[in-house]
Amino acid sequence: GLFAGLVGLLAVALCAHLAASLMTNRLEQTGQPRLADGFRRRGLQTGASVIVLSLLALLSTAWKAPNLWHRLTGPALTVVVIGLLAAAVSVYGLARRHYLVARGATMLATGAVIWGWLIAQSPHLIGARLTIHTAAATGPALTAIGIAGAVVLVSVLPAFYLLYVLFAHPSPERTE
Repeated sequence: GLFAGLVGLLAVALCAHLAASLMTNRLEQTGQPRLADGFRRRGLQTGASVIVLSLLALLSTAWKAPNLWHRLTGPALTVVVIGLLAAAVSVYGLARRHYLVARGATMLATGAVIWGWLIAQSPHLIGARLTIHTAAATGPALTAIGIAGAVVLVSVLPAFYLLYVLFAHPSPERTE
């Protein structure tokens, strides 16, 4: 329905805004101001969309899901307010060309949306029947997942570090 559509649009707008603010900062750092300005404009558009869609989703929640509304305005209220303020700071940072501020605020807004939803839903994961406790795996399964996760981290982190070292810094200029 309307609520699910708004939440879906909010998720897409939030991802687009996050990408735009990260790319704007990166392109500005690497000396590509024209490209950075294009992403800045998209970031302003998507940031405004995030704020409007967040407010519409909250209003829709009050109408379509009153129990969730009470949890969003109760236990999760602080995180919801932080998310809205961070989205506004992100748009302000992009407007003033403070790209590092915009990047940090966008990451905070993204995290606040996720944490606000988790706090409002807690202890339920999906619907009224599936809770964190009923969905939990057994002890041996969790041990196996922990071991597999450690193996993956040990094998993947060096590659990520190498990629970071190679691509995090601007390329040196060629001289011919």
